[in-house]
Amino acid sequence: MYQQDTTQTQPTQPAPQMQPMPQQAPVQQHPHHKAPSLDKGALSSKVQQLFILFYTALSIGLTARFVFSLLGTNLSSPFVLFVYQITQPFIVPFANMFGVALQAGRSRVEFEDLVALLVYALLFFGLAKLINIIFD
Repeated sequence: MYQQDTTQTQPTQPAPQMQPMPQQAPVQQHPHHKAPSLDKGALSSKVQQLFILFYTALSIGLTARFVFSLLGTNLSSPFVLFVYQITQPFIVPFANMFGVALQAGRSRVEFEDLVALLVYALLFFGLAKLINIIFD
């Protein structure tokens, strides 16, 4: 005998389709957080900036020394003494170039300071340019 299938069949639903994953944009770094690089141009620029910074500080000290000697300031003043002590190593190569020794409390034009300013300007800016030529 033939038996009839009594199970009820429900209409089958198709399996749900898998949606493709949306592509994510590449992670971008914040513009202020850059990975360190060894760019020769940037290194050259930083070294030049350091040379110019050092020369600027030196020229301020030498100019102050020149003005102090021109005005005949008293070397017993702590600030004046400090400026003279800090700039002394940079004046040594030019000491007594014009034959007049420093006299405390007397006004005089220290041409050595002016010559030192000129020579150090040529030296520092020349070295900065040389570094620019080498690294660029």
